[in-house]
Amino acid sequence: MKEKALILVLDDDPDICTMKKMVLDYYGHSAMEADNEEKAKNIISIVNAARMKAKFKRRWPVNNVIILAQDTNLLEPNELSEILKKQLNTVSLNIKTLDFSNFLAKINTLYREKLVSLNAKLKINKIAPRLKNDLNKALQAFEKINYNDLFNQLMSKDKFNLKYDSGEIDLSKDDVEFTYTGETPYVMVESDQENIAVFIDTTRSNELIAVGLMKDIARNIQQLRKERGFVPTEILSYAHISKLDADDIASLENHKEELAYFVRVKSVVITQDILQDIEYKEIEIEGKKILISVQ
Repeated sequence: MKEKALILVLDDDPDICTMKKMVLDYYGHSAMEADNEEKAKNIISIVNAARMKAKFKRRWPVNNVIILAQDTNLLEPNELSEILKKQLNTVSLNIKTLDFSNFLAKINTLYREKLVSLNAKLKINKIAPRLKNDLNKALQAFEKINYNDLFNQLMSKDKFNLKYDSGEIDLSKDDVEFTYTGETPYVMVESDQENIAVFIDTTRSNELIAVGLMKDIARNIQQLRKERGFVPTEILSYAHISKLDADDIASLENHKEELAYFVRVKSVVITQDILQDIEYKEIEIEGKKILISVQ
């Protein structure tokens, strides 16, 4: 039996996910080629680009990430999918095959999956010779049609009858240029070079918001540890958090153990009011001023 080696490891820091070495054994497979490792890195890069577009920090967990790729062989092993799921910081990860070689077929797949909303415009150079003096009337009529109906008819019947004031014209697929964007609540980023499309579900439940807040606070406490000169591996006694509102305090209560693990302390103390004899540092998260300390 041969090893398949993929270098993918999570960093301890909740703010950083990096690609490092971990050997995964897949029995019956030969060693993974270097370009497959590069594809995995590209996927993570594209997802991070989608996060930036959605204004979602990498620390914030998302509900669902959908990856559509021309070649999904790299992503088939369950072990690899689980590692990607953790690195992408998503509750759910769906991987699907998408044919990038045919543009309309690609749009059709994305549309049927309810991942995109469609837009369209007429190719003037194609229709102008047929419409002549009626071109402006046809363009005005085209702006009022339902682009979903247009697409469905072109895909099913290969034509769409456009009626305009004083006339009509049968449009073919060659007469129309389609574009698309992620359908709410999805944000989309696509790489034609890599033949990969990524969709991030921007829906945020109260639980996802709480985890995101916990990781934001964890990053700031980690920074405070460095500022105060603590040894990174030392387990400290307490981390203090104050000046949170009642809802945030309630949401963080379920994540105190996880927060303690991230910031390497024995206990996390969350209070609404300031405690005496605690040297706090003021931070700001999403416009809220919060006090933190570690000792």
